Amino acid sequence: METVNLASCPPEILALDANAETLWRVLLKKVGVTISKGEHIEDKRAWVLRNFGVPDIARRLSIRQQVENGGPQDDVARAVIWRHVAEASSPGDSITDLSAQTRFSLNPFIVPKEKKFASPMAVLRKETPFGNEKMVAAAVKGAGTGKDRPTFPDNHAARANAGLLLDVALRNHHVSGNRL
Repeated sequence: METVNLASCPPEILALDANAETLWRVLLKKVGVTISKGEHIEDKRAWVLRNFGVPDIARRLSIRQQVENGGPQDDVARAVIWRHVAEASSPGDSITDLSAQTRFSLNPFIVPKEKKFASPMAVLRKETPFGNEKMVAAAVKGAGTGKDRPTFPDNHAARANAGLLLDVALRNHHVSGNRL
């Protein structure tokens, strides 16, 4: 039997998923397969993916294609398949469950941006941006133009603290043996 070069997506998988070339690179990264000079490095992860993952994903995508019955690809259902194979081929003893709260973990395996799920951290960042609206707007404007960067008030306490630390260091430098 001919060994599969995992550096490129196997033809049987390319035939089953329109986004296979893109998703294959994501799968290799998630599983931890190393590619060097157009060949994969044969280690435990590569062996598991080649012997179990490739046949599993080909079978699951074939079934998915039958379910879609010539219609458009269901990118989310296919992302579930790609993620499942990635987790099954990765180190560890279990495959984490998907719930409404963890659906964002499918995002690396969803190519169309409009079908991706919101990450709880992204939602949190939008709800509580750093600083007030005026400061955020000024920072965005400054980042884009390089001008009008927001200035923050001097921190007198930090400056006083630094002065105190320097004073203590100057008085006690003989104790530690360090030269100033």
